[in-house]
Amino acid sequence: MSWQDQFWYGSQTCKHFLTDCDIPPRNHKTIAKKENIIGQVIEEEAKKSCARSLEEEIQSSKTLECSYDAGWQTRGTGWNYNSISGKYRHGTLIGKETGKVLQFETRSKSCSVCDLHAEGPIPVHQCTQNWDGSSKAMEPDMAMSMLHKMKDSGHPVQIIHGDNDSTTSSSLKLEFPEIRKKDDKNHIKKGISKKLYTLATKWKELKSQSSVIPYLVRCFMYALAKANTSDDVHKGLSQIVPHIFGEHKLCSDDWCSFSRDSSNFRFKHLPNGQPLKEEGLRHALEEIIEMYKKRADQLVEIGSTQGNENFNFIVSSKAPKNRYVKLQHSLQAATLSPIPVFLASVLSETVSGKPHDKG
Repeated sequence: MSWQDQFWYGSQTCKHFLTDCDIPPRNHKTIAKKENIIGQVIEEEAKKSCARSLEEEIQSSKTLECSYDAGWQTRGTGWNYNSISGKYRHGTLIGKETGKVLQFETRSKSCSVCDLHAEGPIPVHQCTQNWDGSSKAMEPDMAMSMLHKMKDSGHPVQIIHGDNDSTTSSSLKLEFPEIRKKDDKNHIKKGISKKLYTLATKWKELKSQSSVIPYLVRCFMYALAKANTSDDVHKGLSQIVPHIFGEHKLCSDDWCSFSRDSSNFRFKHLPNGQPLKEEGLRHALEEIIEMYKKRADQLVEIGSTQGNENFNFIVSSKAPKNRYVKLQHSLQAATLSPIPVFLASVLSETVSGKPHDKG
């Protein structure tokens, strides 16, 4: 582990690292002063890196298409959005063509100096607190802030990839109705999987073989992957439920072999190679399919936020979620420092011929 990584974990961990190296440790106040200076330099460099990446993205495509996602700094349950895990968040806007960070935002509900002097006069300092609303509202606020910055710079975003967060989607429709929203394929896959596993608690036929639910998810994602229009989405989704219940009139030859050899046809991933039979389960699956049909326009040419997920992973290596970093300047610098690193990784993968999207 590098000394820089130890630095972001906090002064105490930095002291332990220097002691292990037989180097006299520095006072925590000295470390705090230095991290404030370094943090400002890192933030300026991150802004310059984003500006260069934006120019490259504009030259690469006439249509500005980006992906957006936000990350929590510390680990939470996923249910309580006002817990300690929601005190600090970051968000990034990444270009589709270059895979580089174009804009970034951070939101913090606390400042270590303000917290320390909560009962007395607060000294003059560089306060890191820039948010006093709910933690859940941080994500849409960062998205709108970055989109406004892009618009003010003369390069408005035309297409954005993102998850199905309701608050962000509502803000997007209200403030930027001209932007086309594409759903993230990974979040769609997780969503349909979650619904199927919920059904499995009631309908045991889904759990009779471990490959049943993954097979249904693959059918669902394949129907979306080959769709070029909303009509294609309707047609593809309409084939799934009849197919798994042994009705193949709607099936196309490119994904179902029943029409080519009906006498020897068997399902590879359903119990005993036979179709499902429970009518209650069929009705429940049809309800799920109808729900997704209503969003057919958003499911055409689905997008990806894999680049943002990769960036969040790098951030977690600089500021691990299982460690609490009290000094907010250190935390902010740890969040912004991966931007040049992320840019370098994209460049190296481009030179080596490997795609930057790991998904």
